[in-house]
Amino acid sequence: MIEHTKFNDSFYTFPYKPRYEKGAYDSYGGIDLYSEPHRIDEIPEIQPYPQLKKAIYHLNTQTSFMSLGIALWEAENAAFGYIQITGQQPEMGLSPNFLLLDECFADWVASNHQELQEMLQAYRWEWADVRVSGQSVPSRMLSIHCSGRDVNDLVHGLTWICAFFNSVQFSID
Repeated sequence: MIEHTKFNDSFYTFPYKPRYEKGAYDSYGGIDLYSEPHRIDEIPEIQPYPQLKKAIYHLNTQTSFMSLGIALWEAENAAFGYIQITGQQPEMGLSPNFLLLDECFADWVASNHQELQEMLQAYRWEWADVRVSGQSVPSRMLSIHCSGRDVNDLVHGLTWICAFFNSVQFSID
């Protein structure tokens, strides 16, 4: 089940501004890759990982979904991260089916990618309200959190999340 969460209000409207605190960027800001896919090179976290970069590019240009943010970090002998996704049309995020995508992901793994079955425990899904600039009504976004033994393991997990969204045929009904 996808849990509801409330994010910091400064991230409610996408694209959001960069945030610089305590001498470092806490957030590089939201980049609208759906409208401006050529800006993918401005996301420093994914530059060392061409497979993840390609999957995110494809998600934003070839599907009905769009990414809103991504983060990767290492701590305590593990790696953590997330990707935030919404529909290109607000009706997608407001559809009850949107909040079933975690179950669809588990079914997709079970049907097509048995080797990923053990990774399912490494994912945590949350949803929050979001307003995307240019859309007439607020919508919802999914924040899919993932962890791994190291950053390469984490990148592998995030790439599989993108692969799922790149393959899903979403219906509002």
